[in-house]
Amino acid sequence: MCGDYDSVIGMNKENSLNRFLKKNSVKHFPATGDATLCGVIITSNNEKELPDAFLRRCFFHYISFPDNDTMQKIVDVHYPDIKSKLVSESLKVFYELREIPGLKKKPSTSELLDWLKLLMNEDITPEMLREKNSNNIIPPLHGALLKNEQDVHLFERLAFLARREDNQN
Repeated sequence: MCGDYDSVIGMNKENSLNRFLKKNSVKHFPATGDATLCGVIITSNNEKELPDAFLRRCFFHYISFPDNDTMQKIVDVHYPDIKSKLVSESLKVFYELREIPGLKKKPSTSELLDWLKLLMNEDITPEMLREKNSNNIIPPLHGALLKNEQDVHLFERLAFLARREDNQN
């Protein structure tokens, strides 16, 4: 919206307020003064469908997903006392999960932070995350990372196939 800084959508503020408060029909006059551009910033992810009429009025700026070092800094802000080895192993698992082809919703930063909180509450050690034998392919508490039922089934199916391949070898 554009208009004078001290106005109601570019119209004289007093007339607009009187019309609203007294329910009088008052003629609107354009506001005078320096015009300012007002805006709203809306963040969204790719999975939300927005109407074309809304999208035409938007300016998009793509911000790439945080790399490992940036994610480490984000985690440090949220959990300053977390053990670095746990974060290191968790990030490896997290980024491996994000690389699985066919995921409908890749785990995001908020899922990582939730998962880390659960790992700390359940006293999961870095060694437990690192352990990759055929019986322990699925990371503990993976439901915090994968929020879509199809993704959970895909991941479990891939883990089952990997386990079966390991057993055959």
